[in-house]
Amino acid sequence: MVQRWVDISQAALPKPIVATERKSEPMVTPRGVAMVIVTIILTLAIVEALFGPMISERMRKRRHRGFAR
Repeated sequence: MVQRWVDISQAALPKPIVATERKSEPMVTPRGVAMVIVTIILTLAIVEALFGPMISERMRKRRHRGFAR
């Protein structure tokens, strides 16, 4: 009969992975700060483009009828 199982002692053990030390990176980088600022500006621009006409129309109507109802 053919032996199907390999003994553990016969199996080659994998070589251990050696972790090399890497230089630590700062939490906040100028590039990250710039990306946050650009994201905020683009978000405000999109909201203004989508809802700006609606807000200005409401303010125009309010000016003509007055603030008191």
